[in-house]
Amino acid sequence: MNDDAMTENFSEILKLLSNGLSEEEKADAQRIRGNLKNLSGVEKDPQKEKERQEHKKSLAEVHYIIGNLEEPYASRIPASFKKFLEEQKWENYTPKNLSRLREEAYALLDIVYRHFLAEPEDRSRLQMNFYIESCLQALHSMKKTAPSLLPQTEKYALQIQNAKSTKELLSITQACGLEAHLQFIMEKEEKISLLFS
Repeated sequence: MNDDAMTENFSEILKLLSNGLSEEEKADAQRIRGNLKNLSGVEKDPQKEKERQEHKKSLAEVHYIIGNLEEPYASRIPASFKKFLEEQKWENYTPKNLSRLREEAYALLDIVYRHFLAEPEDRSRLQMNFYIESCLQALHSMKKTAPSLLPQTEKYALQIQNAKSTKELLSITQACGLEAHLQFIMEKEEKISLLFS
């Protein structure tokens, strides 16, 4: 896979992630996306080259972790995802401290865990927790931009936290104006699960 294809794949993942992130993480994802657009250009800007190396190191971190998984977990990772990591990682880089990975590595590992490594019976619960967290983050952002809605957002936050199904969560988000956000996140998660299958 060439740099253009790698950039397109990783950029797609970042686009799909951005609405489930905090404001700071969204800014980081936006910065990363901007950097990826310039990765395959003929310019050899030293700063862009450094960012490209950091990106490849993130892929190497994920590759290292996935490469050291034991069975049955190792066989749950799609071959296309393993191939992507192998082709695009920083060739001679091994993470020194697995407790301090790059943000891109954490984002990819979260996707990998929820979609591939978790036990099949746990995936729907993890997915529901992800939806709830995403809605709570969106509600928190709403509180910042519209302080007059504070009493209502507290009520909705409690309802969102206690939702037991996506149908119930959709109903709550419809009432508080976040239905489009949740549907968007749900569509993104579906695309992510298909990206490397």
